[in-house]
Amino acid sequence: MAAALNIFAAAVVVLSLIGGGFCQCELSNIVISQRLTGFQIHGQTEYEVSIVNDCQCTQSDVVIHCPGFTSTFYENPSIWQPIDGDLCSFNSGKPVFFGETIKFMYASDPPCALTPASSRISCS
Repeated sequence: MAAALNIFAAAVVVLSLIGGGFCQCELSNIVISQRLTGFQIHGQTEYEVSIVNDCQCTQSDVVIHCPGFTSTFYENPSIWQPIDGDLCSFNSGKPVFFGETIKFMYASDPPCALTPASSRISCS
């Protein structure tokens, strides 16, 4: 019986370590890409931005570094909103789930260099 309990305890520890490894998220798991759409809006080049959470854990309250962001147009203010200086709010702070891609467009010349600034990671 003692041997069975030892095996069970060891299995629980191993599975906990393995399971914990799946939920180790970092800010770098927010992946941002931009592409030209081929259109001009008010004389400015239009870009489509895709933001993906490639971690198993949910990330919310995502804030993006958007230095000097200006746009003659952006499609959906609930997805993208300049908030302070060089920071922009993404997805109104709502959760971005694993594998979820959220897109928006803006028009600017030159394009804005976008990088993740912060997020709240929730593993359950």
